[in-house]
Amino acid sequence: MPGVCIIRSTTCRIAQPQACFSRGWLVLRMLAVLLSLTSFDLCPVAFAQQSPATSRRVAHERSNRQLRGTSSRVGRLPEPAAPASFLNAEQLQKLAPVSYSAVNTPLRQALRKLSETLRVAIVVDRRVDPDQVVDIDLVDVPFAEALQQIAQQAGSGATILGPVAYVGPVESAHQLRTISALAAEEIKRLPSQKQAAARLSRPLSWPALTTPQEVFERLGQEAAIAVRGGDRLPDDLLAAANLPAMPWVDRLALASIQFGLVPRFAADGRSVELVPISEPVRISRSYPAGREAAKTVADWKRLAPNAEIKAAQGKIVVLATIEEHERLVPPRPARSAAATPGQQVYTLTLEGMPLEAFIAQLEQKLGLAFDLDPAGINLQSTVNVDVREAALDELLQAAFDPLGLDFTRKDKRVTVRVRAK
Repeated sequence: MPGVCIIRSTTCRIAQPQACFSRGWLVLRMLAVLLSLTSFDLCPVAFAQQSPATSRRVAHERSNRQLRGTSSRVGRLPEPAAPASFLNAEQLQKLAPVSYSAVNTPLRQALRKLSETLRVAIVVDRRVDPDQVVDIDLVDVPFAEALQQIAQQAGSGATILGPVAYVGPVESAHQLRTISALAAEEIKRLPSQKQAAARLSRPLSWPALTTPQEVFERLGQEAAIAVRGGDRLPDDLLAAANLPAMPWVDRLALASIQFGLVPRFAADGRSVELVPISEPVRISRSYPAGREAAKTVADWKRLAPNAEIKAAQGKIVVLATIEEHERLVPPRPARSAAATPGQQVYTLTLEGMPLEAFIAQLEQKLGLAFDLDPAGINLQSTVNVDVREAALDELLQAAFDPLGLDFTRKDKRVTVRVRAK
């Protein structure tokens, strides 16, 4: 079965006597490898199928690692197959209710079948036992609720981060999206080039027998951001993984949460430190107080009893998890701006262009006129866009939304302002 690591007894003959290891040391080393491989580290449900040639190469690498007690460098690891055709984040949100049954089935097998059937990428945290048995009988249940019910049978929690469904320890499932949001807030203070790198969406993948250190090293190389704190990672060997495209900062959060770590960026953006989670993971946001601030605070405290909520200077300040924030102020639905027959549509892929230059290009090529709210708009912040056959409003939303900007458009005139907090 793909993704399942099996240790087989082998006899190793070494030509040079001086290169031999003692039998006792070798037994201990193989036992250590066995324990690490059965811990299901960072192991997503969807795996790439291995050809016979790939299987032989992986077996050879496994034997080498058992003998050497070390791992290859990132650059010498065999590249995994291309990620499967998973649903993206928007498609996952619109997924139809799920009907699914499985009796006396290992968690790994049940989630793999669900993943393959729905084309949803599912990651099972390395700390969750994938072989525990679950019984599932779901009829027309929303996907997020279905995932939560399955996770609860395994004594775990679940959440969705972009296009990826995550099953892990209950506390980690509560923390993941907030860790990602905190990291996204941190990168807003980085130089524009580092912001662009941290927001860039790409698939996350690695071959079998990759170590956690190699996963983080590869992430660091991609963004030219040194990932520090590798000494806090265990010496595990991971099963192969293929996950859909998601922002670099989300990939970092998804990997670090499985080791009880959270990323902290240096001010210059040249490095990020993986530090242990030592306090409640919460993010602070403020909202307009309105005319009845005291009543609103009281109502919100009933809705989110674990959050810190107070009124101050005409605003209501909330320190809470992302889920609690969304319970208090539900996120606005995305603009419905689908193209109609005869309507002009646009395809654009853009990385790291300063906002000022992006607006100038739209004015020149599309004849738009922009009115910018001078309060708080950073014209040097970077725009990253990847849209296909999008209506004009969809294109503008894809550019402005990640920067915390709202816009209104009346024909060719576009007004842009900082989103109210």
